[in-house]
Amino acid sequence: QMAIIGGQTTILFNGKPLNAAPGQSWCAWTVSALLHKSGIKSIPTFSAVDQFVKWARDNKRYREVENINKKTTANGIKKQLPNIKQGDLIIFKNKRDNGNMASHIGIIEFVDPNKGTITTLEGNAKGKREIEAKEGEDYDKKDGFVRKVYTIQELINYGYSGYISMTGVK
Repeated sequence: QMAIIGGQTTILFNGKPLNAAPGQSWCAWTVSALLHKSGIKSIPTFSAVDQFVKWARDNKRYREVENINKKTTANGIKKQLPNIKQGDLIIFKNKRDNGNMASHIGIIEFVDPNKGTITTLEGNAKGKREIEAKEGEDYDKKDGFVRKVYTIQELINYGYSGYISMTGVK
């Protein structure tokens, strides 16, 4: 459950608000809240994407995409697509930081290996991007909770770095 209250994004977690100040990322809070709401109790509540990645590495669940010189390749993504499952977590890295820091997370809703697309649910994200809008068509200027469909090229462009396998996590 999320709401915009007094200029702050508020995610309700176990009935208590988790506040993110304006400008602060809240994608990790969103994923934490949704995991706990769905009954997954073995993962701590994380407020940062790097905490998810550390947990996943420690538990041998992080599936980093194959890359060349720290750049994600289309071939690397194509190899992963058949293994990604609904409920796994998608990880993006900040491209401005030479790809060293995990910067965004979402929940994978659907994977279509034939089309080469991944559908995600993400908090602190924009829906239809300005570059996708047709002339005169509206686009999302504010962050919110959105469903996105990424092509392989869009995954590369937005800094896809891998996924966290959630198979068997309770």
